[in-house]
Amino acid sequence: MKNLLIVIATMGIVIFNACKKENKTEITKPQIRLKEVGLDNSKIGYIGSDFHLEADIEAEAKINIVKIEIHSEHTKSWYFDSTYSEFAGLKNAEFHKHIDMPTNLTDTGQYHLHFIVSDMNGNQSSVESEIQIKQPTDTLSSIIMNNNFNIMK
Repeated sequence: MKNLLIVIATMGIVIFNACKKENKTEITKPQIRLKEVGLDNSKIGYIGSDFHLEADIEAEAKINIVKIEIHSEHTKSWYFDSTYSEFAGLKNAEFHKHIDMPTNLTDTGQYHLHFIVSDMNGNQSSVESEIQIKQPTDTLSSIIMNNNFNIMK
């Protein structure tokens, strides 16, 4: 009788442990690769112009949202915060946007860009980049004004 109880107890433990183990495959967080930050990847934005931003996104658990934040650590004059849902449900996406830099922006200098992707399982990844915001320069006007041609002499 004692041996029977030991056998039953041992079988119960084995069965309980066998059922407890699950082969869960871990889904990785979304992957983000910034391809271009600013025109020609210059990391420069000009006041009154648009700021070019391009990235490749891969999300095994499908993209839920993409969020872009741009802010300065030193001033509070401008803060960009936008959420994009048009990529929802995709596993792979190419993010390509042009962000308008307001004409009334007065604080130039260093800003921080945060590129955040959340997937359908709630996993989140982010990448950051430093960017410069500058006043636009008009070099074309000075070239035209210095090249006055007098065809008729």
